[in-house]
Amino acid sequence: MSIGTNLLVAILRDRDLKLFRLLNENIFIDYEKEQYKIIKEYVEKYRSLPSIQTFAELIDEEEILVPDAPIDLLYQRCIERKLKEDLLNLSTEIEEDIRKHEIDALISRMERFIARYKRLKQIEDGVKTFRDLAQTVLDYIQEKRTKIDKPIGIPTGWDTLDFLTGGYQPEDLDLIVARPKMGKSLIMAYSALHVAQQGYIPMLISMEMSIKQQAKRIIALHSKLNFSALHTGEISSFAEREIASLLDTELPFLYVEGRFSKTIDDIAFLVEKYNPDIVFIDGGYLIKIQKHYKSLWENATVLANELKNLALTYSKPFVVSFQFNRQASRTKGGDLEKIQLTDALSQLVSVAIGIHGEDNSPTKVIDVFANREGITQSFEINWDWERMDFSEVKNEENQTASRAT
Repeated sequence: MSIGTNLLVAILRDRDLKLFRLLNENIFIDYEKEQYKIIKEYVEKYRSLPSIQTFAELIDEEEILVPDAPIDLLYQRCIERKLKEDLLNLSTEIEEDIRKHEIDALISRMERFIARYKRLKQIEDGVKTFRDLAQTVLDYIQEKRTKIDKPIGIPTGWDTLDFLTGGYQPEDLDLIVARPKMGKSLIMAYSALHVAQQGYIPMLISMEMSIKQQAKRIIALHSKLNFSALHTGEISSFAEREIASLLDTELPFLYVEGRFSKTIDDIAFLVEKYNPDIVFIDGGYLIKIQKHYKSLWENATVLANELKNLALTYSKPFVVSFQFNRQASRTKGGDLEKIQLTDALSQLVSVAIGIHGEDNSPTKVIDVFANREGITQSFEINWDWERMDFSEVKNEENQTASRAT
């Protein structure tokens, strides 16, 4: 059997569904891709891997030899095979860049190539000993003791959310979801700015808003300026001087204008190049995927797997905004089944928050409706565009929760 087929059979042998979900179809060739798709369709239908015997029947084989080799070895061989093939193509493109004296294009092409293959090669079988588990807990306790009353992860900007989740955690895929026009972009910008003000480096990728639109929001948030006045340009000379003073501010904040066109490889390249502490993606449903399927659900599944793969590869939190589907209410809590197109996301997400509330209300509700820690709760935030205040509304219940240990 070929290397790719051996890898697929080894995954079935070890019943490693999580690893299968993280596979990239592009590491397979010809008939291997068809075998991969057969298993993928089975998983989508039955939510589990087929047995080796069932797989043999699906591909019309009487018997399949089961390899002895470990999964990670077979995976690396698939990557090396793909690498050799793509290097040949890359060398042709590089020669063309050199001939045309397009040095910037050459460097960019090579950087993207390296980022893509670093992401593909970073995989492990996930096997840990009991000693490893004990050490993990001891490390967690020690870290917790050194951060009294602070989240283990990166602070989100809301105390109750930090208390419930421990903050944004490495390798997590977190979601911010709401109906259209409910403030997803604003909430994401608020949280990203808070992260920067705590000394971390956020990268905010806006897939649909222009730099001018987001810049006005971020600067208004930072300086607490009336957004309507800033939007119309009717600000005082004092406010204008306040904005001008920001030119000398060294705030660790990276903004990327997505323009409806960023791909997973583009995002991987940016993370590899700038090494932010956390990545926010506003409008995750607009990310381009390499291959489009007829089914929107299939496209969402591919996207979900790729986003989680990025979080695991770079060991960083990825916070992505998505939309509730039409069944969700603007004023009531949500659940993962109501995220647009995303049954796959519901299986991979660590934390999901929804935004709810009346359009003209001075407050809105953040609903923590999915949490890796199992604790869900809602809390109020201010919704004040005049003072650009979207902080948590402090009440006795929230303050008690924030102080709990």
